Amino acid sequence: MEHGRAIHVRGALLSRELDASDILARVTVPVLVTHGQEDAIVLPSMAEHTLTVCPAATASWYPGVGHMPFWEAPDRFARELAGLAHSTGS
Repeated sequence: MEHGRAIHVRGALLSRELDASDILARVTVPVLVTHGQEDAIVLPSMAEHTLTVCPAATASWYPGVGHMPFWEAPDRFARELAGLAHSTGS
């Protein structure tokens, strides 16, 4: 994605007047926060925020991966998603 477009998309995300922190704080089911460390669209700091406010959240950082871990590291993504589903009895 063109760098200028990524900045525009990120700006739109940050300007939203949506804060779900109170909802995330009440989540009791396991949450896997999957995030590429090279994501230029949704910055890793946004994942950090979710991890901070959601006690049920666990981090899964993908070094060298951008915005689409499911595409850029599909084997690992599928393995972790299957593990999450198995751990919840789904």
